[in-house]
Amino acid sequence: MRLWSKHDLPSLPELKLVVVGHVEWVTFLSVDSLPQPGIICHSPGCLEEPAGGGAVAAVVLARLLQQPVHFITALGRDAIGEQCFHRLQQLGLQVSVAWRDQPTRRGISLVDSQGERAITVIGERL
Repeated sequence: MRLWSKHDLPSLPELKLVVVGHVEWVTFLSVDSLPQPGIICHSPGCLEEPAGGGAVAAVVLARLLQQPVHFITALGRDAIGEQCFHRLQQLGLQVSVAWRDQPTRRGISLVDSQGERAITVIGERL
């Protein structure tokens, strides 16, 4: 029985990928457990990053391919929108933005010790 090797496969041209999607600036908080009504949770700190389905997919693809991926999105013409734009570039994306007058959407993501999460988005998707 003959097994296929990577040498048997035709070489592929260099991939040029584009992702179109949304982004929000998210504050991630690590918590012991997701909050229940009336319970106060504590977090040792937070991480703030651009997130959202489109942004996350584009960053993962850029890391997998080890090359820039073009990301097309809408951002608010505000400080958070500017932060998203610059951070996404630092994460390996070529970013094209449709700038909007509305504020960039934000979010809060609570992640517990088991990896479960609860996300609250603030504002409208652009």
